[in-house]
Amino acid sequence: MVPAALITHLAQRSEQRAKVMDFVFKRLNADLSEFNVVSITQREKKPESIFQKLQTGKYASIGEIQDLIALTVVVLHRREVQQAVEVVKTSGLVVIEEASRVIEATDFRYREPKLYLTPPSEYLDRNTDLIGITSEVQFTSAIQHALDMTTHDFDYKSKTYLWTNFRLVAQLRGMLELVDSIIDDIGQVSVPNNEVIEAPGRVRFASEILKVLSSTFSAEVMPPDHRRMADTVAAWCTAMSLSPEQLGALLAANGDLVAAQSIDPTSAVLGSLLREDSSLLIENFSGQLFISGELESRCSEASLVPAGRRVTLV
Repeated sequence: MVPAALITHLAQRSEQRAKVMDFVFKRLNADLSEFNVVSITQREKKPESIFQKLQTGKYASIGEIQDLIALTVVVLHRREVQQAVEVVKTSGLVVIEEASRVIEATDFRYREPKLYLTPPSEYLDRNTDLIGITSEVQFTSAIQHALDMTTHDFDYKSKTYLWTNFRLVAQLRGMLELVDSIIDDIGQVSVPNNEVIEAPGRVRFASEILKVLSSTFSAEVMPPDHRRMADTVAAWCTAMSLSPEQLGALLAANGDLVAAQSIDPTSAVLGSLLREDSSLLIENFSGQLFISGELESRCSEASLVPAGRRVTLV
């Protein structure tokens, strides 16, 4: 249940975002015509996913989310990834930011580079309503993209929160990186021995939190990304020193919020925590809080969250 205000805000700019995405898509196709480009895909982030991102507390406003529209450039070989990035950086599209995850030798998370772009100024001068709309462009190899496509729902949209799942995807990424390197003739790479590693405490804690949430809310109303919801609620519980058992008892005591059809489960949890001790949550949780109009109408304590700590839709 995405708040009506957020849906309205997204709908108001949907046409403009589609126009920017189409412009960037056509420019990428033209600029990379000499490359072994397998595909250039495009997508617009869904309202449910945007809402969950805003609920994490990492964004003060929706304007800070740079991947509302995103494109993925898939090249045939790994060695061509950075080459494609450099071409796009000089293509006329304006680079707002360049991002590439820095990882340790034992880390196999997704790390392909990204550019955050806007159309050139001469285009925006003729289309002033498109100013401020950013596109995220990811660059990856065909092998890496195949892994991302086949494991995306399992890894990011899974309805479980299991260390074994995360570990399996990391192992697959490690193997695929080795294959990519061999194909590019980089050289011999040693494959590390498999070891049984105990899940970190934060993962075990979030996993237990998800069990409580899944037993409290029906599958029909749970958000698509259970992992992100578990991380968000776990961060709130950590700030308030609440155990999974205490969270379960708190949700049981706030059945009106849990059963409310006008708010989503994450907001119901937030309202319950605010009722329990709003000052403790506000003081100890360092992120922003998404206070929807629907939540505030059902939970008077939500009004205690100061404006500076709320996610804004501007």
